[in-house]
Amino acid sequence: ELTGSVAPAVKGVDRRRYTAESDAWQSYWEGRLHQYRFSPEGLALAEECFERAIALDPGYSAPYIGIAENLHIRANLSITRPSEVLPRARHAILTALSLEADGEAYAAAAVNAVFLNYDWESAERYFRKALSIDSGSSAVHHLFAFWWLRPQHRLREAIHENQIALTLDPLSSFLRVINGYLVYLAGDDEAALAHCRAALSFDPNNTLAHRVMGHLRQKQNRLGEASDAYASAAMRASSDPIRLGFLIASKALSGDLAEARQLRRQLEDLRETRYVPAPLLAQL
Repeated sequence: ELTGSVAPAVKGVDRRRYTAESDAWQSYWEGRLHQYRFSPEGLALAEECFERAIALDPGYSAPYIGIAENLHIRANLSITRPSEVLPRARHAILTALSLEADGEAYAAAAVNAVFLNYDWESAERYFRKALSIDSGSSAVHHLFAFWWLRPQHRLREAIHENQIALTLDPLSSFLRVINGYLVYLAGDDEAALAHCRAALSFDPNNTLAHRVMGHLRQKQNRLGEASDAYASAAMRASSDPIRLGFLIASKALSGDLAEARQLRRQLEDLRETRYVPAPLLAQL
């Protein structure tokens, strides 16, 4: 359940979802731009932007949601140890909700419930609340699709909800990749490939698109193409252990054991400077 105290810094301020401070608004959206690069560097820049927006307007709820989602991405991509960031994300969500009963804040609360405690019952309740408050939010539909319907194996509904999100945000390269991943899980390889290519036409450096294409080619036993796709993803996010892990596995499956072992040593060296999940090394 979402219980806890509100951050003292926001007590007594004018509480609202929007801001009259143009610099705060600009910083928030700049943060979102950096966030959706899904790289350690992009996420660090995003957090700086969100913190700057809060400093300019402490009553502006959106940057707190941005911080929470930033921390969720860090946990999901194993950029930071989840136990270090999920409580911080929960606190940011509580603060956002104290400022505005916002659909995107409830959606973030749902994701946090899944990440922190695998609390599916609370997550569904928060998502239903989010949709009832803000059915016009692309983020709410996407998060509901990916973090509730997908884990429940309700892929047809997940694809439908994410398509609504894309309709609401038609220029999003990220949402096209998510469409691609969902239809890949549903077994429609050609549609998955088309979505990934569309995403890359918007943003050639979309690492998630390269990664999903790697999954697709590996499933089709086109191991050379899979390795190329994973290499493209790893090249664009060289310090990301998950993307490097997929590349190592692909090299090993294609028989290039020398290269796989060399890359695995690089992955082990990363442990000196950042979090690398132990299950990833065990899998490899």
